[in-house]
Amino acid sequence: MSVTPAMSDKVLARRDLRKVCADAIAPPTGSDRRTPRRPGRMRAGASRTRRSDHVRRRGGRGGVPGLPGRPGVPAAVRTPSGRQGAADRPAGQEARERAGQDHHGAQAHRDPAGPARAGRRGLRGATGRRPRRDPGLARGGPGERHGTGARGGGTARRGARAGQGRGVTPAHGGPRVRHNDYGTLRPPAIGSWEPSLRVSVVIPAYDCADALERTIPALARQTYPSELVEIVVADDGSRPPIEVPGARVVRVADGWGRGAARQTGQLAATGDVIHWLDSDMLLAEDHLEAHMRWHHLIDHAVVIGDTLFVDEPGEEGVQSEYTRKTLESTRRLKDAGASAYLSHTGASTSVRAELLRAAGGVDTGLNMAEDTELGYRLAQTGAVFISDAAARAWHVGPSTVMLREKEVHRHNWSYLGDLIPDLRWLRNHPRRNWLVPYVRVEVAATTYEQTRASVDSALAGTLTDAAVTLVGPWGKLTGERRSNLDDPLLDLRLLHHLYAHEPRVVFAESVPATAAPAPFRLSLPTGWVLGADTLAKLVRHADRDLLGLVCAALAEDAGGVVTARLERTAAFARAARFDGAADDLVDEMFGVEWVSGGEYGFATAEEAEPLAGDPAKWRALAAQRLEEVKELRAEVARLAAEVERLSAEPPADTDVPPGPIKSLIRHLRSAG
Repeated sequence: MSVTPAMSDKVLARRDLRKVCADAIAPPTGSDRRTPRRPGRMRAGASRTRRSDHVRRRGGRGGVPGLPGRPGVPAAVRTPSGRQGAADRPAGQEARERAGQDHHGAQAHRDPAGPARAGRRGLRGATGRRPRRDPGLARGGPGERHGTGARGGGTARRGARAGQGRGVTPAHGGPRVRHNDYGTLRPPAIGSWEPSLRVSVVIPAYDCADALERTIPALARQTYPSELVEIVVADDGSRPPIEVPGARVVRVADGWGRGAARQTGQLAATGDVIHWLDSDMLLAEDHLEAHMRWHHLIDHAVVIGDTLFVDEPGEEGVQSEYTRKTLESTRRLKDAGASAYLSHTGASTSVRAELLRAAGGVDTGLNMAEDTELGYRLAQTGAVFISDAAARAWHVGPSTVMLREKEVHRHNWSYLGDLIPDLRWLRNHPRRNWLVPYVRVEVAATTYEQTRASVDSALAGTLTDAAVTLVGPWGKLTGERRSNLDDPLLDLRLLHHLYAHEPRVVFAESVPATAAPAPFRLSLPTGWVLGADTLAKLVRHADRDLLGLVCAALAEDAGGVVTARLERTAAFARAARFDGAADDLVDEMFGVEWVSGGEYGFATAEEAEPLAGDPAKWRALAAQRLEEVKELRAEVARLAAEVERLSAEPPADTDVPPGPIKSLIRHLRSAG
C-alpha cells in the first residue's frame, strides 16, 4: 500500500500501532484484545476496511489502511471524531448530539488510538475516553442547532381487531432505516389502529374554484378522524378570491406562484404533519390514513401517494411513465438510495411539520420545480422517502409535464443546476460558481502559510463546485490602529484579506452544525493539502456504496492518527435523530469505511507539488492534442490506402524495388 513520505519517514516509523492502540484502552480484566487478527479477515495491502454483518456481530478486527506493517488493531479504540457512548458523555452533550450540533468536531482530525476504534466496517466500536480536540475548530453554538423534536409524538395504538393493533410510539427518531430501504418498517393495517397526530392538508390554489368543489368534499369523507384533520387553502391571488366551505383560506401576501402559495399555507398550518395536495386531485377515502400511519412510526418520513391520471372522475387511471419506471426499477424507492427525492411531488405527499421547517420550508422564489428542490433539501435532513401504493389518489387531467415536457425541463433545469448539486449533468461548465456546493471543505485558521495551502488545494481540484468554510475567531479583527508587522492577529488578518473576495470561501466563528444543503462535508486538517483529484475520488468512493462516512488515515504522531473525514450530510442528519454515538449510527444506517490518505492524494503542505495548471490552458492543450490525433489518423488512413493499392497492383511484391514501402507491406502482411 502506498503512503505519503510523511507517514513513512516522519511519524509512522516502525512503531507497532496495534500495541499502541491496545495500551491506550486496555481491557479491564482478563480478556486480551491484542490478539492477532484472524487470517483472511482482510487481504494484505487493502486500501479500505469493510465490515460484514457477521463481523459486526462478532466483533471482528480489521487492519489500518495506509499504516504499513500494522496488523489488525484491537476493537476498542476511539473514532477519529471522538464519538462517545451515552455513558461517556457529559451532561447535556447527548442532547446536543441529537440536535446535530455536536456530531462534527473540530479536532475530529486526531485520534489518540487510531481508526480501529471507529466501530465501522471491519472495525468494531467500543467505549473509551474522549480524544482531545483542536481548539482551532470550535463547536457550533445553540443558534446553529438543527431541530429534531417531533411535534405531538404518536401514542400506542389499540387494534380494532384482535392481533392487528400495535404500539408504535417511536423512541427518539423511531426505527432505523438503512439508506432508503423502508421495507424494514411495519405500519399497522388500515383501520386497525388509533392515530394521535394532527394533519394539515395544504392546497395551493389559483383560479380553481371548480376543482376545489370536487377535492374538498373528498377530504370530508376520509377515514382519518376529522378532529385531527385541518384543510388550508392558500389562495395565490385568484380573481375573484376563493371561498371554500369546509376549509380555512389564507391569502398569499408576499410573492406569487406555487412556491409562495405552498410556503404561505404551511406557515398557517397547525398540524403535526403537512400533507401537500394539488387542487385537481381526488383522494380515496383511506388516503390520509395510509399516509399518517408511517408518520406515527418515524418522525423523518416523507410519504408519496400513489397518483393515477384520469380524464374524468371515476376512471381507473394510469401512472405517468416516469413514475412507473422509477418505482419498478427501485422496488418502490427502497433501492433508490440518495436519489429517492427525485420522486417527491406536490400532488400528494406528506411530511412532519418539524422536518419541513428544519429543511427551511418551501423556496418562495420557485414557481415550478419547487417540489423537487424541497425534496432534495428534505433528503439532506435525513428523510426516508416512502412510496405507499395504499395511498390511492387520482389526478384529473394531464400534468403540465405530460403536456409540455421539453419546455418544462428547459425551464426547471436552469434553476435546479444552482440548487441541487446532485444533478451533476446540469453542472458541466468547468469554471463557473454555483449557489450550493457539492462538497463543503472545513479548515481551521492557523498560520497563514499552512492554512492557505489547505484552502487553495480545495479550490484547485477537478471537482470544481467545492467551497470552503474557514473557521477562526474573525470577530477579533477590528479596525483600530495596530502595528502592521507585529500584530498578534497578523496571520488571521492576512487570511481574511486573502479570501475576502473569493465567493467560494465563507468565514465562520465555529464549525456549522451541518453542511446542508451541500450533500458532503470534508474536515481537512490544517497543513494538509488535497491532490487535484482527491475530492472527486473520495466522493466517488462514498457514492459507490452510499457510505455515510469515509475516514482517510493521513499520519500518526504522539497525539494519535491524523484523519480527514468526508461526511454525507443526510447520514449525519438522520443519525442526530437517535440516541447514541453519531459514527456508530451512521455506520448502521449508511456505512463507514477507512482508506489510506496517501492513495487518495493527500500530502502535507511541505511535500505537496505547487499548485499549477490553468483549466483553460489544459483545455487548449487537450484541443491541440486532439488535432494532432486527427492528423495522425488521417496519415494512417492514407498509408493504409497506399498499402491496399500496392497490394492489388501487379507485379508481385517480389518485383517491388527494395525500400521502405516494400518493408511496410511485409510488416503489415505479417501482422495480419
